[in-house]
Amino acid sequence: MPTPVPNGEAEDATRFSLSALGTGWKLPKHQAHAIVTLRDTNITSMVDTLSLFTSLLAAVTETSEAVGVYWGDAGATHDPKFFLETAEDHDIASRIMLWTGVSVAHAKDGRLSLLSMGMKQLNLPDLLLIAPKSKGNAALATFFDFLSYSAEFGKPLPEGDTIGRTADERLPIHYVPSPLDPKVKVWRVELK
Repeated sequence: MPTPVPNGEAEDATRFSLSALGTGWKLPKHQAHAIVTLRDTNITSMVDTLSLFTSLLAAVTETSEAVGVYWGDAGATHDPKFFLETAEDHDIASRIMLWTGVSVAHAKDGRLSLLSMGMKQLNLPDLLLIAPKSKGNAALATFFDFLSYSAEFGKPLPEGDTIGRTADERLPIHYVPSPLDPKVKVWRVELK
C-alpha cells in the first residue's frame, strides 16, 4: 500500500518553501508519494544536473495529481503550482528558489535572519542573510539574487570579499557557524 513521506517530513517542510511564505499554503492530505530520480553521467556541472532534474520533475508534476513537490535536499515542500510556474524559467535565478529552502527567523533586536537550506547540492555553503525587518521583501529578493550569484560563480565566495545589489555596494562576506549546526560554516552577509 502506498504511504506518504514518513514522519510528517513533507508537511513540516512546507514552512521552508518560498511558496508558503506569506501565503499560508499547506500540503494537503495525501495517500502516497512518488520518488523521482535522475541518473545521467554525461552532465558536467551540478547546476546542469539540477536543471535537468527540475525539468523532469516538472513534467512528472504536471502529468500527475501531485499535491506538493518535496525537494528533500532543500528541506522544502513546494506548492505544485508554484513549482511549475517557477520551473518554466530555465535560468538559475528562478530555479534556485526550488533548489533551496529558506528559514526565516526574527531576532530580538528586530532584524530578520534568512538562512538557505540545500546549497550543499551544488557543493556550496548556505547563506545567512541578516536584514532590517522593514526591508523584509527586498531582503528576500536579495537573498535569492546572492544565492544565484553563488551558484553561477560555482565555488564558495572568499572570506572577506564583498557582494552587493549594485556596482557600488560592498557588503562583506564572513563565514560563521550555521544557526542550525555549529559544525557547519555558512557565509553571512548583513544588509544595512
